[in-house]
Amino acid sequence: MNTTKHVIDHHVGQKIREQRNLAGMTQTELAKKLGISFQQIQKYEIGANRVSASKLFEIAKCFNATVSSFFPEGDDLVEYTSINHEEADLVTAYREAPPQIKTAVRSLLLSLARDKLTD
Repeated sequence: MNTTKHVIDHHVGQKIREQRNLAGMTQTELAKKLGISFQQIQKYEIGANRVSASKLFEIAKCFNATVSSFFPEGDDLVEYTSINHEEADLVTAYREAPPQIKTAVRSLLLSLARDKLTD
């Protein structure tokens, strides 16, 4: 059995968290509706545990959403299928960072890349 984390699991987890937050629901409240522990919700949201199709269907019903709304599409699909989990974590952190942090991180990476090219 393949236990490697997949970037899609991470993405689905982020979408669960996003939907839960939009609904103003806590992990405990969602867990109670689904008949599971809040720790399991945490694991889904960070992509540590894969969500079964039936459980994702139940989650989608809690938010009046479609199952497909938890998966990337279009440009997001290309992005998530062409990078590994570590890269996806970095992209996510970068997207969530405040503008001044993004600027500093971008400058640092570009500087390091230029230094590497001149070695």
